[in-house]
Amino acid sequence: MISVSRRDKASAAASVEKALGYLHEGRSFLVFPEGTRSPDGRLREFRKGIFVLAIRAGVPLVPVSIVGSQLRQRKGEWKIHPGEIIVRFGLPVDSRRYCLAEKQILIDEVHSRVVEGLPPQQQPSP
Repeated sequence: MISVSRRDKASAAASVEKALGYLHEGRSFLVFPEGTRSPDGRLREFRKGIFVLAIRAGVPLVPVSIVGSQLRQRKGEWKIHPGEIIVRFGLPVDSRRYCLAEKQILIDEVHSRVVEGLPPQQQPSP
């Protein structure tokens, strides 16, 4: 795990460099690109940092859609409610096809693939 301090830019930059080193060693990461849980369970916009990291490292991004987790543990609660969570893996997106100036195109591509795996009640509001 690599923690990222959003309040301290120098610390956040150091975290990115540490992650970049791990990726070059062949390690993988699970990242939630929204940066936080949504209050209503709908997918939100993705933050840019992880996509910059993926482009710099030249690693594939595997879109993952998680269905039902917002019902198992609601935002702000510690209690876990029993039930099913479905995890859907999409086809990888090759970040090597993008330069840093095209990061928004990469973000949009991964975001749309995650949306495809979600039911309507978890897709972004129109």
